[in-house]
Amino acid sequence: MEQSALDLKLQQLERLLLRERSCIQTLVFDGLQELQEEKKCLLDELFEDASPCSAAQKQLAYTLREENLRNARQIWHALNLLRRTMDDCCRHLAPDGYNRHGTRRHLTPHGLLLKGRM
Repeated sequence: MEQSALDLKLQQLERLLLRERSCIQTLVFDGLQELQEEKKCLLDELFEDASPCSAAQKQLAYTLREENLRNARQIWHALNLLRRTMDDCCRHLAPDGYNRHGTRRHLTPHGLLLKGRM
């Protein structure tokens, strides 16, 4: 792989990471899956060739690695936000019940999404 081809692939990866971040911030998970598949193919191409690279390319690769980790943390936080939101909705929509000893128990709601109650 020529130096210019490597530069082009690194720049393409940078654009993919920026698009991935915008999908994460707007919670567009369908587009995110497509971008991650595209990113995986591009990374496979980059890993296949082990030609030497310049210091500037190593610095760019290090920066892209940090950006990828940042995106991974944002995905983790976005999914946790959705999980907590669903738990809060379920907790408020589910009725409280009582067990056989008379103590109050929070019932777990099942099928609220399917019934359209959430």
